[in-house]
Amino acid sequence: MDTKKIRIFIVLLLIIAPFGVLALVPIAMIPLFRGEQGLGPGGGLSGGGCLGSVSGESGTLTKDGHSLPAASGKVGREQHLNLKKPTDSPTDNVSGKTKSDDPAAKVHYQLSNTPAQDQNGMAGGYGARGKPSTVEEERYYINMRWDYSGSGGSGFWFEPPQTILVTNPANNKQVRAAVIEYGPAAWTGRVAGLSPEAMTALGASTDDTLEYAFASPCQQTGGSKPGTGERKGRGITPKPTAGIPELIVQEDHRLQYKDRGTITPSMIVLHWTGGDSFSGALGGLENRMPEVGNLSVQIMIDKDGKAYQLMDSLNEKSAGAAGANDWAINIEIVGNGPSALINNAAEINTTTNVVRSLSNKFGIPHIISVDSTNPDSATKSALLNHRGVFSHQIVDKYLNDSPTGKTDPSDTFMKTIKNNSSW
Repeated sequence: MDTKKIRIFIVLLLIIAPFGVLALVPIAMIPLFRGEQGLGPGGGLSGGGCLGSVSGESGTLTKDGHSLPAASGKVGREQHLNLKKPTDSPTDNVSGKTKSDDPAAKVHYQLSNTPAQDQNGMAGGYGARGKPSTVEEERYYINMRWDYSGSGGSGFWFEPPQTILVTNPANNKQVRAAVIEYGPAAWTGRVAGLSPEAMTALGASTDDTLEYAFASPCQQTGGSKPGTGERKGRGITPKPTAGIPELIVQEDHRLQYKDRGTITPSMIVLHWTGGDSFSGALGGLENRMPEVGNLSVQIMIDKDGKAYQLMDSLNEKSAGAAGANDWAINIEIVGNGPSALINNAAEINTTTNVVRSLSNKFGIPHIISVDSTNPDSATKSALLNHRGVFSHQIVDKYLNDSPTGKTDPSDTFMKTIKNNSSW
């Protein structure tokens, strides 16, 4: 190679480097983004003690026929990945910025409570997983050059993300980290990269040698498993038992719906039906969007205050709130607009009792969104972590990749439920 070609190659490397290791990964190896797959943001861990610092744990080098790219080797300190679409700042998703006045970084640091020593800028994008992650996943993430050729392909690593146990042999500190990114480039001489928070927790620096293993199973607080796609519900599957005491299972009030799999609920999303009748709302769910198997929610509350379980199980994945369905129990409340709900004491009391009971059953935090326009940082963080009780309006704004301007069931109604629940 002559001197001129060498100079051109070096310039190209300098141009590519700021955009991260994905620029060097073959296109066929990078998973499609959720929009290209025709899906909303998907599932994963939401922390719950599964990610972050641990001690005295051991792992394995293989899992379900898959092997880690390396058991030990050098590590790099990565930058932060985006948690969501750019709603808060027109410059969100900008790659490589490290300036202290970068608006995207400021938004991220606020949402994630990023310590000052870990505020090293944004890498840009969601990572190789191709969709927004929870706060805990982004806070403790790992990249390696994952082998996509085994069973499940990239889905084995990302759906939901595998958890990797990382050990610093110099001090025996350990972290659990989520697989949401691919890299680093082979020419770096490193086998892995870790989020700034993970590096700090390990007391590690770039080019330190760390040890890597599949972590042992832990309790997940979110995420979903795929379904069969078959039809279920009224007149098709046996009448189920109510998931909580406040719910009624009545055959003619059950929904016919597509099996989309199961979830571990960690959030509740409240809706209004936009009409005055239970039967009209039930028919509306069954007839809307037939190309995707119709819409669905787990629960509907009628005007007389009776609450009905529409699906066979509260752990079944519904299709009611884009961006939240992998974690959410969706509840429709019969009524045409906010005044209909606010002036219905029976619906208010039942909604409050159902929310309380679901929170107790599934360990959902006592956080209720009351301001969809300017939520405080604690509410935003809980929303991005899929943990709490939220309006359809705020879910549509912050979690839906293609917001449609939902306004239900209104902030006034959410405030009423919060006050009524004494949370």
